Amino acid sequence: MMVELTVNGFVNRISVDDRFVEEQIRPLMEKMAAGYERTGRRQIVFLAGPPAAGKSTLALLMEHLGNESGQGVRFQALSMDGFHYPSGYLSSHEAVIGERRILLKDIKGSPETYDVDGLCQLLSHIDECRCKGTDPVMRWPGYDRTIHDVVPDQYEITGQVLVIEGNYLLLDREPWAGLRRFADLTVFVKDDEAILKKRLIGRKIRGGKTPSEAQAWYRNTDEPNIRTVLYHSTNPDIIIGAV
Repeated sequence: MMVELTVNGFVNRISVDDRFVEEQIRPLMEKMAAGYERTGRRQIVFLAGPPAAGKSTLALLMEHLGNESGQGVRFQALSMDGFHYPSGYLSSHEAVIGERRILLKDIKGSPETYDVDGLCQLLSHIDECRCKGTDPVMRWPGYDRTIHDVVPDQYEITGQVLVIEGNYLLLDREPWAGLRRFADLTVFVKDDEAILKKRLIGRKIRGGKTPSEAQAWYRNTDEPNIRTVLYHSTNPDIIIGAV
């Protein structure tokens, strides 16, 4: 199957194996939709996994498949990346990693560079509204990869099933661990570490870094993040292969 998806602000034509869609994606979506049909309440689904596992693509594929007929339960893909701290904050604040103090902009994408409190507050608001049966206008921040910065309130939240994707949604450490209580279903996208390394280095080279710079960024930032997600995430309800 060929689908056209806007991933991270760029339009891509993506080939997806039909068998993967029919055997893994559609049954998973049916499970998500059943939660809404059973309760009549907006569903929150966490789609977690390491960097470059294809979470954004998978969430958008679900949105596409769920909404292509224009009928039934509405799926909406939302990314945790909108909760990066703004670039100005990253350039002026540090984190203590081990015994070193590191400027946040130099480890952008690591758990320390996200506004977890802001994410928790919005999820809490969504949860409170669905429990009360109210449906006020709520908005979700985006992340623009052309300017490499967050865009506050970029998207109106309209879905009945919200597929929220992000690396650290299932981390076993606070403050991340407190997010799980909002999720009706948790899914983990797993992929081989060597494949993830190849993708991430390729991304950095396409983004303008030299091969040696890309390797250094992977070693200092991407690799620790991958291992944090793979070895410090709580058990999900469902594990799925990468797209």
